Amino acid sequence: MRIVFHHAHAYPGCRATVADAADSAAVEAEFSDGARPVARVVRAGTDEMTVEIAAYGTARGAAIPAKRWILRRVAGDGWKVVRRAQAQR
Repeated sequence: MRIVFHHAHAYPGCRATVADAADSAAVEAEFSDGARPVARVVRAGTDEMTVEIAAYGTARGAAIPAKRWILRRVAGDGWKVVRRAQAQR
């Protein structure tokens, strides 16, 4: 699976393009500035998925900590980050 975020970091409302949405935990994540952090899908459905993104640095040098995000399919408009997911225990 490949997820391309339309911004340099994920946040609620951020748009994303999901390609090769196979039922697989392996994810190739890419942000608009070219950053490619390690990521994985921890729970997926047909219209919603939870994605865990490891800590990474943006092209401008901002340190982004590891986070989990919930993405939801938006009719006719790809995917959107809807909220931050609770940390796993």
